[in-house]
Amino acid sequence: MAITNGYCTLAELQTRLGIDHQNQTQNLEYSVETASREIDSYCNRHFYTDTAATRYIPHSYDGLVLDIPDLIHGAITSVAVSTGDNNTYDQTWTEDTHFVAFPYAGEISDGVQHPVTELHAITRVWPTLGKWPRRVKIVGNFGWGAVPTPVRQAAMELAAYRYKTRESPLGVAGFGDFGLVRNMELRSIGHMLMPYKKQLVFV
Repeated sequence: MAITNGYCTLAELQTRLGIDHQNQTQNLEYSVETASREIDSYCNRHFYTDTAATRYIPHSYDGLVLDIPDLIHGAITSVAVSTGDNNTYDQTWTEDTHFVAFPYAGEISDGVQHPVTELHAITRVWPTLGKWPRRVKIVGNFGWGAVPTPVRQAAMELAAYRYKTRESPLGVAGFGDFGLVRNMELRSIGHMLMPYKKQLVFV
């Protein structure tokens, strides 16, 4: 199999585990994919790029700010609004004319540009509650343009953990210097990912 949207490579995991033979390639690849999807679930976002994708947003809660899935800065293709609260997107919005993307210039840390997470209305008002659940249609490149280094490191650590514990369903890894060693989720992984965890707001 080939790794799909993995946050580390097969070679990186092999180096991390000190494995240089090929007979475990499939198990290693499964471990990378599993770890990457677990990171998505933990962080409430994904760090790969979904190109030319369409996302539908139900509404804005205040008419001024529209919360959106991660969108690569400068990669908005189109934004359209259903003003009639139906399945017709009759109004096109233009960036820097009708709305601005926030963070404005794309926050950068760890050498990676963070995505846009909000669209702020400036000359119009976003639709608020209505009967149609998909009031705003956005087309663009969603996700992240590059995997942040801490996320890549966390993926390697978690994939290594998943690989090493694949045959220990009860959590028993073996015997160490202090007796029985039990497999536990590494707290350091959570610490690495915490700055990238997206907080979900339920209203």
